[in-house]
Amino acid sequence: TMSGSDFRSFLTFHQSKVGKKDTRLLIHEGKKVLYSPVDYEKLNAITKIKHSVGKKNLLRINEINVNNNQNKERFVLQEHRRICELELRNLASKFKVLLDELEAFQSCNSSINSIFSDKDINDYKVLLKHDFEHFKQLTLVPVNNLRADIKEWLNENKGVCHKEKTLAICNEIASVKNQHNVLIEQLQQEKSSLELELSKLNKFFICLSNDFAKMSCPDELVKMSCPDESLKNSFLSTFQRLNEKYVQNINDLKIRFNKIDSDPLGGWSKNDNFVFTTVVKQYSKITLNRRKLYMDRLRREMPHFNNSQLISYEKWWLNDKLFKTQLQDIFCSWERDRNDLIFQVKHLIKEAQFKYEENEEIISRNMEQKFICKNLHEKLRKYQDEMEEIFLLEEKQRALVEEKERKRLEKLKNLENKRKEQLKIQLITYKEEIEKKAERIKTQDALRLLELQDQRAKQRLVDEERIRYREEIYHQKLMKRKQIEKLKEKKIEATERALKILRDQVSVTAKSDPLRIIEHTEASKARLAAVYDLEKEAQEPLFPLHTYSVEQIGSDMRLKVEMAFRSANIHKSDYARNLIPLIAPPTRPRKDNQSTIFK
Repeated sequence: TMSGSDFRSFLTFHQSKVGKKDTRLLIHEGKKVLYSPVDYEKLNAITKIKHSVGKKNLLRINEINVNNNQNKERFVLQEHRRICELELRNLASKFKVLLDELEAFQSCNSSINSIFSDKDINDYKVLLKHDFEHFKQLTLVPVNNLRADIKEWLNENKGVCHKEKTLAICNEIASVKNQHNVLIEQLQQEKSSLELELSKLNKFFICLSNDFAKMSCPDELVKMSCPDESLKNSFLSTFQRLNEKYVQNINDLKIRFNKIDSDPLGGWSKNDNFVFTTVVKQYSKITLNRRKLYMDRLRREMPHFNNSQLISYEKWWLNDKLFKTQLQDIFCSWERDRNDLIFQVKHLIKEAQFKYEENEEIISRNMEQKFICKNLHEKLRKYQDEMEEIFLLEEKQRALVEEKERKRLEKLKNLENKRKEQLKIQLITYKEEIEKKAERIKTQDALRLLELQDQRAKQRLVDEERIRYREEIYHQKLMKRKQIEKLKEKKIEATERALKILRDQVSVTAKSDPLRIIEHTEASKARLAAVYDLEKEAQEPLFPLHTYSVEQIGSDMRLKVEMAFRSANIHKSDYARNLIPLIAPPTRPRKDNQSTIFK
């Protein structure tokens, strides 16, 4: 709360700060309070201006957000389209490989050839093709014909109203749609029955393939004759312990993943599980933003599930994948150890049989046979110890693998954080590189300008030397021409003197013509013309110049663009420097006149 003294000090401070002196006296609750009058119209105008500015800024921000969302959506759709195209190519190649394998299997498998001949198989293929064509004629062809007839009728009766005909056509279309829906339901039922039959066969073959792991001991080992029954019993007990150990591992794994084992589809339907698994597998682990992309794709493919349901099912699916992977590893280890044990047992039984036959042949070596049996028992004991040690090591290794997987996930998370930091650093580095590049280009332009200035200075010296040389030659020619003119004048004067003597001798009386004295004679005109030609030749340049006119230069688009840049004061920017060389000239230059100075 603010006391009276605080309020007075507050008013005094702000009045002295703003500089308002016109205060009024107000008596409130027996106290005198000074206050300043408020210009509400001015405050209302300021508020409206700020409100309009804020509204414009808000509209701009919303427009930027909409553009960003559209760009993100476009990028995500492009990635989805690329993944789908890649998946379609992979499926097409796999389908082709499977067809080739099926044909090779049919041609090479004797059991199939014994039951079905090549003719029967070909006849069955022809029958399937005929059935498909018959189905197409009964379903697709009438629909296409009806569609073409309706289009033709609409084009013919454009702008004409036929209610009865239109109603009949609509009824016919509705009946065709109902027939189509019934046909689709029948095909869907046939598809479901075939999928169920195939799944049963798949389960049967899976059970047959896993029978080797459930067997306690192979029949061939049980039927094998062994001279030492205790040795054979120890072999069988070893098999029993091996099976019990792996069965215990499988049971432990099922107990640990009890929820996954009890619910093989995670509470979803088979179709939803298939869609989820297919979509996730399409995005490989090397794809950038893999989880973001496939979660977006799942939200589009399965809109009836919300985000939390997809995330929970993703966790269940990962656990199910881990469960199946570990179960497959256990079965592989079981098969490997079982095969190793079978090989060792066969080897030991054969060795025992060989020793027993020797003992039967040579009765005197009975003690040696017992010693051999003892050694065999010792070997078996050592082998059992080794197997137990191997089992323990595998358990430790499995635990290490799980720990390694956990650390790998933590490492991926740390790497993601580091990647974001590196992106920020790369952005700063990129800006610095752009500035350095601009400085480097500016330095190169300055060096190039100095180089061109040096070249022009050297060329200026060469041109001045050439001009000086040409002037000397021109003066020499002019002196020779003057000497020749002087000789000609002397000859003319001598001729004139001779002619004057002759005129004096042969004088003709003629009328006086004052104008003739003033006018130029033909000889004087010829002399003046010769002098004018010499002066004109002296004023001409050393070399003829073939260049452009003012109109041609003014119509060049490059000059117009440069003048526009200069008027805007951006002719020294990188944009202007990069744009002007790209503008084509009015006429293409000849190949022998193209400059190579910048190449």
